[in-house]
Amino acid sequence: MKRFFFLFILICAAVNSQAQDFKPRFEIGGSVGEILRDDPRATSRNNTSFGPRFVYNIYAFGEGGDDLVLSLEGEMNWFIRDERSGFINGGHPTQGQFGVKAGYRAATWGIFFKTHPGFMSFGNVVRDLPAGAPARLGRLTVPILNLGVVEFYPARHLTLRFDLGQTHVYYPHATIFAMNTPLAGRSFFQVNTGLHFTF
Repeated sequence: MKRFFFLFILICAAVNSQAQDFKPRFEIGGSVGEILRDDPRATSRNNTSFGPRFVYNIYAFGEGGDDLVLSLEGEMNWFIRDERSGFINGGHPTQGQFGVKAGYRAATWGIFFKTHPGFMSFGNVVRDLPAGAPARLGRLTVPILNLGVVEFYPARHLTLRFDLGQTHVYYPHATIFAMNTPLAGRSFFQVNTGLHFTF
């Protein structure tokens, strides 16, 4: 029994040492998530998304296990719910964001701060309400800014990632009855869970 316990400790130490020395440069995977829009002007308060993500990691020191990491990454998210037409959303939204992630990576976990500028595109938005004519519908694409990440490393070539943060949507002005109406930007809580293969 003692020999088995000693062997188990050696194996765990070897696996842990191997995990600490592994610093993947590339990550490819996907994510599913939810955006919660507590905005009375939105036609739905939440929407579920899915999409791919690509990451390139740059390490500060290069030796040992723990390290500071700067990552270049990009992702796309397609939202499932077909939202009815409104002034700030409508149709199936599409989200694209590209930017940097910086933080601390240990053997089995990491915590990061990300800044991802990008866009949110709505395919069926009320663009104008001309007097005496039907509403004109069209696509509305607006800039966004997305923040916040936590990661876990359950295996050598796997990253389990949780993106918990705010997505700020910069809505433009709308033209209603030939008058410009400001639709100010709003921040919404967005959570994504992703699984990456690392190499």
